[in-house]
Amino acid sequence: MLLESIMVSQWTGKLRQLRRVRRSLDTESAATLASCIDYCNVLLAGAPKATTDKLQRLLNAAARLLSGTKKFDRGLSQLMHVDLHWLDVPERVIRYDAIR
Repeated sequence: MLLESIMVSQWTGKLRQLRRVRRSLDTESAATLASCIDYCNVLLAGAPKATTDKLQRLLNAAARLLSGTKKFDRGLSQLMHVDLHWLDVPERVIRYDAIR
């Protein structure tokens, strides 16, 4: 999917820039990434697992950036679900598709 590739590459670059100012970030700053993925949920309905996996990795990177954890630290799913109240990408697609 072309849209998914463009979106992942743009947000990967933005996350790299945000790492420089990590100390001044809050959850509202990273919520823009989640809302961007939510904006494209209509296009993600019925998308292959490879597509949603790429976007899930992007959300994981944003959560790690907020929390200051490393890539292989434990507890990322608890951080995303309990602390940030973020759903996984497939769950987001199903939820927002049901709302429509």
